[in-house]
Parts: sequence; C-alpha cells; structure tokens
Amino acid sequence: MPFDLSDLERRYSELELELRNPELIKNQRLYSASARKLSELSRVLAVWNNYKKTSQDFEGAKSLLDDQNLQIRQMAQSEIE
Repeated sequence: MPFDLSDLERRYSELELELRNPELIKNQRLYSASARKLSELSRVLAVWNNYKKTSQDFEGAKSLLDDQNLQIRQMAQSEIE
C-alpha cells in the first residue's frame, strides 16, 4: 500500500485510553481537545480502513483471474469492474 497510517492508528488508541483517565476528565479544556482530536482521527481512519478493505478485496479478486474455473474468473472480473 502506498500509505502507512499506523502512527495515526496508534495515536487513536492512545487518545481512547487518555479519555478514560479520571484526571483528564477533571480538566475539561484538555478533555475537549483530546475528544476533538479523537473525532478527527476517527473520520480519517474510517476512510483509511475502508480503503484497506477495498484494496484487499481487489487483490483477492485479481488473484482469481487466473483460476481454471471459468465461472470463478467471470465472478472475479465482475468484482473488479
């Protein structure tokens, strides 16, 4: 894949944990800032996860184009299109 958003995924997980911290909850300014960041990252990661799934599905269908079974090849071709 041309992109690697693992740092953003890691940051998302960190923010989820931070938002459960009672000390952070007491500081509304920091809590709100962290919640906003989490919301922004969740939108980006939703698109990213959709891209990864679509890319995996495409590669899987592409690999079936060489199958000996004509029906499998036709099904794969229709998935790609």
